[in-house]
Amino acid sequence: MVMALEARIIDWTEDDVHTFFSSLGYPQYKGQIRGIKHRFSGDVLCIVDAEGLKDLGIISVGRRLAILKIVYLVKIAHGVPIEDDHYVPPSEAMERLGNISINGLYQLIHEQGDRLRTIEEQHALISKSLTTIVDLKRASLKVMSRIDRVDRNLIVRGTRVLQSHLLQYVVPC
Repeated sequence: MVMALEARIIDWTEDDVHTFFSSLGYPQYKGQIRGIKHRFSGDVLCIVDAEGLKDLGIISVGRRLAILKIVYLVKIAHGVPIEDDHYVPPSEAMERLGNISINGLYQLIHEQGDRLRTIEEQHALISKSLTTIVDLKRASLKVMSRIDRVDRNLIVRGTRVLQSHLLQYVVPC
């Protein structure tokens, strides 16, 4: 059973978040909640996703999803707005879609198409950049190998010239 806290979830302190986790049966995350790396207060808990909980040390996917669903329900109970990028349980997402009009659904599909196009454009740019980097790396390796050969030849020639000059001053015994 989830322990009721007086403050709204968005105003919870790290202690409140730990109390919440303890009421869910997960008191072992106290160090991570209060840790320097995380500082898990209520406002952070409201925007956390499964990956954020994984970073907190919650390895089990089922446990992360259970926590996210309960956080979602607490946010609803506390009147915290659910943003587009916040976790919404699949069952709730389908229910929210059930209330959407045809025009709203068309708008969602259009927005998804725009996002997909943007992602594809970014992917193409990243791919092109990566290809350029690989080509530059190959070219630089070729140049470096040529420089190495030239340097070796210069060293050998220079050594021979130096030897011949030094031999002029060597007195035979």
